[in-house]
Amino acid sequence: MAVTLGQAKQTLLVDVEKDKTTKTIELYHRCGGVASDGQLVVISSEEKSTLVNLSNMSLSFLEAVRASRISLFKGNIYGTSISGSKVCCYNITGAPLWTKLDLHGFIYVASHTTCSILKVSPNGKTGMIILSEADKIKYPWAIDINKETGMMIVSSCTPDDNGESDKRDGIEGLDNGSYNTAFIYEI
Repeated sequence: MAVTLGQAKQTLLVDVEKDKTTKTIELYHRCGGVASDGQLVVISSEEKSTLVNLSNMSLSFLEAVRASRISLFKGNIYGTSISGSKVCCYNITGAPLWTKLDLHGFIYVASHTTCSILKVSPNGKTGMIILSEADKIKYPWAIDINKETGMMIVSSCTPDDNGESDKRDGIEGLDNGSYNTAFIYEI
């Protein structure tokens, strides 16, 4: 498992079964999203991204891949902007081709601004909202999909005792500990 430590500019490779960090990857950019296919790890940020070859731990910088969230699928890198309003696809070298994916190649986007999860067709031409505030989605920050089971986990802001989401620095649900809930959905 890979875990990013954003401001520290580090990514940890963790052996979950042994409860031990096996490797610390030091980078020159913030670490936002992370994805792995077992051979490669992509660590993203809005500045640039880094590709790590796990067999020899070599690093390749992907200047064109600027994304807050990232996914790998069939040799392509998919990323979303911090607002969730832009989805891009890149080849493994970082060249733009055209962003969480399921077994059939559908793209799932957590949109913080619209409090929703969107499902986009593999060709990127059609899309629909599949989860919204009615489904308890409140300022989602990240999603992950288990392609084998068809389950999606969504981080979501939780309301306070008055039924309102926390606010800090004018941005609801950001950096204030309110992302302590995750919901699981079958897709």
